[in-house]
Amino acid sequence: MNDHARSLQTVAAGVGTAAVGICLLLSTGGCEGQAPAAAAPPTALSPASRPEGPGVDPDEASKVEPPQVQLPDPPQPAPRTDNRPSDPDQIYPWTRKREDYEPIAARFAPPPGAIRAPAPAGSYAHWLRHLPLRAPGTAVRSYDDRVILSADDGRLAAVVDLDLIGQDLQQCADTVLRLRAEYLRVRGRHEAITFDYTNGWASRWSRWKAGFRPRLVGNHEVKIVRRAADDSRQSFDRYLLDLFSYAGTVSLAREASEVKPGAIEAGDFFILPGGPGHTVLVLDLARDGEGQTYALLGQGFMPAQDFQVLRASSRSPWYRLDPEAPVDTPMWKPFPWSSLRRLER
Repeated sequence: MNDHARSLQTVAAGVGTAAVGICLLLSTGGCEGQAPAAAAPPTALSPASRPEGPGVDPDEASKVEPPQVQLPDPPQPAPRTDNRPSDPDQIYPWTRKREDYEPIAARFAPPPGAIRAPAPAGSYAHWLRHLPLRAPGTAVRSYDDRVILSADDGRLAAVVDLDLIGQDLQQCADTVLRLRAEYLRVRGRHEAITFDYTNGWASRWSRWKAGFRPRLVGNHEVKIVRRAADDSRQSFDRYLLDLFSYAGTVSLAREASEVKPGAIEAGDFFILPGGPGHTVLVLDLARDGEGQTYALLGQGFMPAQDFQVLRASSRSPWYRLDPEAPVDTPMWKPFPWSSLRRLER
C-alpha cells in the first residue's frame, strides 16, 4: 500500500469513530436505526467521583439515601348513616344484657326504594328507631327464662335489649307504657309520666317520687300512703310495676287518641282492648317515592316476655301498610285501622 492509500484509510477510520461518538451524545433513545442504549442502574459513586477534601469521609459520601416515601393515611371508618345516639347508656338507662350497642336502625335497612321517615334527634320516633337489640340469633324468653320463640322462628325478626321487671307483669300494653315512660324520664318530662289505671285513677310518677304512693282499696277507691321521697331507678321500677298491676289494654286504649292512617307515626300503636286484648307498637316507618308506607312493629306478649320485633314475611321485617286493609300480625287477629292510637303526653 502506498502512502496515499494509507492516508485515505486513516481518514475513513477517524470519520467512523467520530460518527459513533456523535450518535451516542445526541440521542438518549439511540441513533436512527439502532436500539436505545439501556439506562445504567444507579450505583454508588465511583472512587473517581467521590467528593474529597477536609471533613469528607469517602465511605460516607458513597452511601445513597433511600427515597422518602409518603405513606397514605390509615383508612378511616365509614361514617354512621343511622344517626345513632352517642351515649346509649344514658338514653337507654335500664339493665341490658349485651355489652356492645346495635340499634334497630343499624340492623334493618329500609325496603328497596324506600327511605326512613324523618325523625329529629330527641324525638320519640328517633328514640324508638335506635332501641338497642340483643345479638342476632337470640331467642325470646319469658320472665321465668323459658324459651317462647326460638331464634329461628319465622315470626321473629329481633329481640330488643329491654329487661323484664317483676314477674308475669310486663306484657303487651305494659311494654308500650314502659317505653313511653322511659323516654319521658330520659327527656326530663317527669310530669308527663301519667297513665291511667283501668279504674280511671291517674298514676303520676311525679307524685310517686315525691313519696305519695297509691293503694287500691277494692276496685275503685285509692288510698294514698306517704313514704320518703325517692326518684332513684329502683323507685321508678316500682312505679312501673304498680302501673302494670292496675293498667292494661282497656285503660291504654281509653286514654290514647285515635290516629288516621295517613297520620301514622313511630310511637303509635294498634290496640284491641279486652281481657285479654293485645297491642303492637310502631317502632319505625319508611316510605318510597310512590307514597307506599312500611312499618317495623314490635310487641310484648303473654306470659311476660322479651320485647320483640316482628317479621312481616320470610323476606322482610317491614310491614307494607295498606290503608284499605287491616294490619295482619302473626300472633293476633288483624288490627283494623280504627284501632290505631297515640299517647299525646
